[in-house]
Amino acid sequence: DPLLAALEREQAALQAARAAGDAVPDIVWSPHPVALVRLDGEPELGPVPGADLMRAVNTDSFLVLRQGTGQWYLYLGDQWLTAPAYSGPWRGAGDVPASVTGAAAEAGISPEALPGEPRVIVATGPTEVIVTQGDPVYAVIPGVPLLYVTNTERDLFLDLGEQRHYVVLAGRWFSTASLGSGPWAAVAPAQLPASFREIPEGSPKRGVL
Repeated sequence: DPLLAALEREQAALQAARAAGDAVPDIVWSPHPVALVRLDGEPELGPVPGADLMRAVNTDSFLVLRQGTGQWYLYLGDQWLTAPAYSGPWRGAGDVPASVTGAAAEAGISPEALPGEPRVIVATGPTEVIVTQGDPVYAVIPGVPLLYVTNTERDLFLDLGEQRHYVVLAGRWFSTASLGSGPWAAVAPAQLPASFREIPEGSPKRGVL
């Protein structure tokens, strides 16, 4: 049942993205690892039987609110996090209430509290994350006024003529003049700079064409 529910949410998100046309998702760049928690809109809370908790039912993540405290708990990977609001800021939780760990166990999760404070983004709408390992590291495409970023899994480029970054996300192109502050705009493939058409055969980024 959880798998089917996750598939239904994914399909609904895909259909919404297709219907959105030129709508631009919230695109976030980070030079550090990011955990993205997706919700289908604002948290929809349901009671956890026998516990002082309310669980968000419109997400695949284990996200609960402890009643009477206003404190949220989130389990990611092998780590407990806590925050005063579902949107954050999230930090490592060293002392997790028994009601929370018990509810997680009932849900089939065997968590372990670990130190650390990863950056967590809770998304209630279409969101894409671009992560680089530190500041962007650029490589030259010989003979082309176009650079690509080597320390990311995304296809991220910098056009030297326009001084704009371009990225392809879920089959669509977007561009911005500033990675850190945006704003991002959708770009039709035919409107990409001419430099993209000059990417030579054998280039590590030839596949984007």
